[in-house]
Amino acid sequence: LHTVIFEEGSGMEMIEPRAFNSCSALANIVLPDRIHTIGKNAFEGCRSLKKIVLPAALRKLATYTFKSSGLEEIVMQEGLVEIETRAFEGCKSLVSVTIPDTVTKLGEYVFYNSSNLEEVIMSEFSICQEVGQNLFHSCTSLKTVHFGPRINVFGKTLFNKCYAMEEVFLPDDLTEVPASLFMDCEYLKRVTIPAKATKIGDDAFKNCVSLESIMIPANVKTIGQNAFSGCTALTTVEIESGNAMQIISPNAFYDCTSLVSINLPQTVIEYGDLCFANTGITTAPISTATRKIGNYAFYNCLGLTTLSIPSSVTHIGDFAFAGC
Repeated sequence: LHTVIFEEGSGMEMIEPRAFNSCSALANIVLPDRIHTIGKNAFEGCRSLKKIVLPAALRKLATYTFKSSGLEEIVMQEGLVEIETRAFEGCKSLVSVTIPDTVTKLGEYVFYNSSNLEEVIMSEFSICQEVGQNLFHSCTSLKTVHFGPRINVFGKTLFNKCYAMEEVFLPDDLTEVPASLFMDCEYLKRVTIPAKATKIGDDAFKNCVSLESIMIPANVKTIGQNAFSGCTALTTVEIESGNAMQIISPNAFYDCTSLVSINLPQTVIEYGDLCFANTGITTAPISTATRKIGNYAFYNCLGLTTLSIPSSVTHIGDFAFAGC
């Protein structure tokens, strides 16, 4: 099967699940405008299908719809509301995707293993509010993502194994940078944390070895464990005036070997274990609010030359300043 032609004026409204599954030679199909439903796996394995225009009446793109297809270009029209789990899994020829403004939800693993995908764009008018976890898992060529401004639910490990990621524009309404969001994004250079964010999750930027600087907004109260661990090119952490965070979690900046400057607020009560170990900081940002300095907190900070410990500190952990 190479070509499918629907007669003009076709009353077709639905394509059932697996309707064209594994039609590996299918290259040409024009879907009637009245189709409002395309079932699961409908075009899975259609490796010769390079381009498709989705009908204007379509409201939901089902699970596995185009899994392992040969799509190079897809046109999704305004009116589409949801893209379900793994809809474009394994679309290895897909390079760029524009998400319609009307889409409100992207499911989990939507673009999983679409290894040549480089760019995904949402406009400033997008009403999308939720994106599922592992959305771009194993999109190893992905470089740029523009998210819409209204997204307030981000799944974990969104960019897992996106080794080429360079720049991300996070949505303005995001209140938390989820755990492992950018972990192992080796080429990530630029990211802006939204002003409404109150938490940076565990492992959020772990091993982002090209990240050189980061601005942490005033509303962030928690930096999770290993949040910036292994960011070996990170030299500057700028914390916005008015920030009142109280705890630096264990391993938060562990092994940030180039880090020399961080302006922590005077409100930090506790420095977790290994939080600044193996960094290049020259002063320990300990204030009169500080009560506890954890084990190995400033271990092997070879650039540390001056240390002032106020009377408020009641606990200094094992090896807290060893190797300095």
